[in-house]
Amino acid sequence: MEAQDGRKGVETAVENPPDAILLDVRMPQVDGLETIAMLREHDETKDIPVVMLSSSAHDQKRALDAGAKYFLTKP
Repeated sequence: MEAQDGRKGVETAVENPPDAILLDVRMPQVDGLETIAMLREHDETKDIPVVMLSSSAHDQKRALDAGAKYFLTKP
């Protein structure tokens, strides 16, 4: 499954919870940090492991502090 923005991603994940979520930090409308907070508000998605991506290593601490299980730096 895929979604074009964080809000749609949360809706999709609540309706059909995946085993894991791959999430970019920088997205249109709702960024990845806000999206992970929204995921943690729902019983259906609060325990799903999230791997966050960013082209900036600066985002790593923020992503892990927000609840991401793993962080990958994009080339």
